[in-house]
Amino acid sequence: MLHLGPDYCSFIGSFQATQDWFSEWENYYTQHADLERLHELNDRYIDKVWQYSNKDMERIRDIDSPHVSAWRLSAKRQQTASESKLALNSKSILPRSNGPRIFLGTGHLIGLAPPAAQIGDVVVQFWNCDAALIMRPCHIEHMATEDNMGCSTSSFSLVGRADVVDVSNEKDTPGTDSWAEDQLCGSGGDNADGSEGSGAVYVDLDFATLQAITASIRT
Repeated sequence: MLHLGPDYCSFIGSFQATQDWFSEWENYYTQHADLERLHELNDRYIDKVWQYSNKDMERIRDIDSPHVSAWRLSAKRQQTASESKLALNSKSILPRSNGPRIFLGTGHLIGLAPPAAQIGDVVVQFWNCDAALIMRPCHIEHMATEDNMGCSTSSFSLVGRADVVDVSNEKDTPGTDSWAEDQLCGSGGDNADGSEGSGAVYVDLDFATLQAITASIRT
C-alpha cells in the first residue's frame, strides 16, 4: 500500500479532497500512461462505491483474528499458484482512521481499506472476485544451523477486509485473469519505490474468518 487518501465520505463528497487525492498520484506514478490508467480505474471505482449501501460499507472492516496468517510462496510454487494476488508497499505509519479510507497501491490498485490499515501493509486479492485482505508484514528470524547461516523470511498477519477496483482486462476470456498471471510470473513491473513486488502468497484462514471475508462476495 503506497498511499492512504481521504475517508469514504470525503472521497465521494468533497471536491477538495478529491483534488488532493489526484495530486498525490504523481508521487508514486510518473508516466503519463500510468496516470491515465489510474484515472480510468478511479472513475470506475467511484461509479461502483457511489451505489454502496450500509451493508456494503460494513464489509470493509478490521478483523481481529490471531489464527490467520500468510506467507510468500516459493518461486517454484509461484508459477502454478492461482489463489491470490498481492500489491505492496511503503514504510510510513499514519494515525488510525475512524472509517474506511481510499488507498493507492502498486499495479494501479485503488480501493477502500479498513480503519486499522497503514502505509506499508499489503493487499491480498483473491482470484476472479472482489474479496481482498489487508495484511501486515512481519519477519521471522530463523536460527542458524550447519546447513543454514540464518535468514529472515516474510510472513503476514491479518488487519482486515478491503474493497478494491477490478483491475482485470475486460477482454480476457471468462475465468482467466491476465493481470494476476503477470504478477505471479514476475512480469507485473517493479514497485514505485523499487522494493520487492507483487506475487503469490499462501493464506491460512480459519472457517469463521473465511465466512466473514467472503460474505456478499462479488465475482
